[in-house]
Amino acid sequence: MIGRVSALWLVEKLAGQGRIWMLSGLENASPAQRRASSAMEIFSAFPGIEVAFHGFTQWTATSGKRVVQDLLRGGAPAPDAVWCDSGLQGWDR
Repeated sequence: MIGRVSALWLVEKLAGQGRIWMLSGLENASPAQRRASSAMEIFSAFPGIEVAFHGFTQWTATSGKRVVQDLLRGGAPAPDAVWCDSGLQGWDR
């Protein structure tokens, strides 16, 4: 439910168009797998949505920030939105 509802909200905010980076928690954790799978089902239903990156953050703000900074430093174009499977990696103090 978390993956589906948050992805639907994001697609609505982007009016069905945009590049998204996905930040999941732990790669082998079943909650992260279920949330990402549900979100991808939603994103794939909208041809104007491009998932340009999917990475893992260990469910920490520090790791989430590092992943995004590494992408930007590496020359990746900034996304239109970032989807997180949890608020844990999506905030910074």
